[in-house]
Amino acid sequence: RLLDKLLPGTGSKGFLSEIDLAVKEFYINSKKTVVTVNQVNLEKIRENALITQEKLIVIADGGIDDDVSDAQPAQAERLHLPPADAEAINESRPDIKQERSFVLNPGGTSVWDMFASSLLPDELAALTDILKGASVKSMHDFARNSGYMLEVLLDKINQKALDITGDTILELTDKILIFDDYLENLRKAVKCE
Repeated sequence: RLLDKLLPGTGSKGFLSEIDLAVKEFYINSKKTVVTVNQVNLEKIRENALITQEKLIVIADGGIDDDVSDAQPAQAERLHLPPADAEAINESRPDIKQERSFVLNPGGTSVWDMFASSLLPDELAALTDILKGASVKSMHDFARNSGYMLEVLLDKINQKALDITGDTILELTDKILIFDDYLENLRKAVKCE
């Protein structure tokens, strides 16, 4: 009765429900885990991951592949579109992905030709075999003989496609699918018509 007098409109029931809410809120806040990200540690983790990734790369003959490390900086300069050209492609008609095949870089090479020339010999051979309808089993064998897991080999091809054309070109399910939008452009670029 005293609470009903002291708290008109709220009364004892309202007061007790406010206490329950405060206790629940306190309990929830006391159980929260605060996560903070230290950017310096995050950068160290990224560096360590890159070192680990380099150590996991297997060269077919067991030696160090000097050609790959020497070729990568030159390929990067030769293969990437200037940012302005890439933005123009994405903004012009994002709903029609094939138009990218008609965009030329200053040297007159199509984006798809640039993509094909960026592929290492194993990647180019794998893509050619896929375009010719190779089975997943035969591609697993090819990748293993080349010193890769199939998933890693396909990811490398997709990453180069993403860097140069702005999109991935294939996916691995129970079979290897090349996206229809890019099929003809790829056949022309790798001369597999």
